[in-house]
Amino acid sequence: MKAELQNLYETERNRLLELKDLMGDYSSPVFGEGDAFSTIVLVGEAPGANEAEQGRVFVGKAGEQLNAMLALANLKREEIFITNAVKFRPIKRTKTSVSNRTPTIAEINASNYVLQKELELIKPHFVITLGNTALSAVIKATKANIKFTTLKEMQGKPRKLRAFDFRFTLYPVYHPASVIYNRELQPALDESLVRIPEILRGLGYRV
Repeated sequence: MKAELQNLYETERNRLLELKDLMGDYSSPVFGEGDAFSTIVLVGEAPGANEAEQGRVFVGKAGEQLNAMLALANLKREEIFITNAVKFRPIKRTKTSVSNRTPTIAEINASNYVLQKELELIKPHFVITLGNTALSAVIKATKANIKFTTLKEMQGKPRKLRAFDFRFTLYPVYHPASVIYNRELQPALDESLVRIPEILRGLGYRV
């Protein structure tokens, strides 16, 4: 499986290098990492500046936030597979600065074949999505028969779905960055994370 993932990532790397616009850092893509044989996959939005610089998912401040989230969920980073809906850093340029931005729908769609293949290869039993972008990307990648209403309505509620030749439980939660801008979301996010061990035990995991 590792070789198949590497081939997939090389294909996406080559696609990104063909892009000529200034909307993303296409030369420094960041691909999934962790245990590719894990049955738990966590999907984020897109790399930021630190991730693009280091070539790893969720490092720096984002890494600290993720580690805190995983601790609440009683999960270890090395025991799950972590990836993003979009594999490059989407950027917004001004005359004096370069900053992160949310991926466009077109960018999410263009990158979706990679996420689809990751999930098809790994066949996870439990998929955690962080934020709107990751949730919509996973629904699209798995062709799940589920209506995306609002993250507020869906977050913290497990849903059993079928994709390709396997079944999995989708578990949407708020993105940790959203809590920075809206502290009122913190209790709901924490509650969703604390519930994960109980949900996993119900699925047959030893947590």
